[in-house]
Amino acid sequence: MNITTSTPLADGTIQYRANRVTGTMIAVIDCQQDTTGTFCEDDGGRWVTLCEDHETLVQHDRKTDAIAFAAHPDEWCGVCARIASGEHDDTLTTN
Repeated sequence: MNITTSTPLADGTIQYRANRVTGTMIAVIDCQQDTTGTFCEDDGGRWVTLCEDHETLVQHDRKTDAIAFAAHPDEWCGVCARIASGEHDDTLTTN
């Protein structure tokens, strides 16, 4: 996945904002509305939480879970975890 945009990523994007702790762009996407099919696996849940900056995503069955995960990318994105812990440097760009 190669993501290089600063605008909502898919038709189904319901939330798109910078995380306060990591500064990374995090999106919540409704797979039933995502006509691109870029972020949603058929066998995954309806909802996706995406770290745009590090190309990491998690699928969920419930919208509330996807929104809750958006607030804490350091718990599911490896690079965000390193940023939050202070281990990040300018050369660290991917998981």
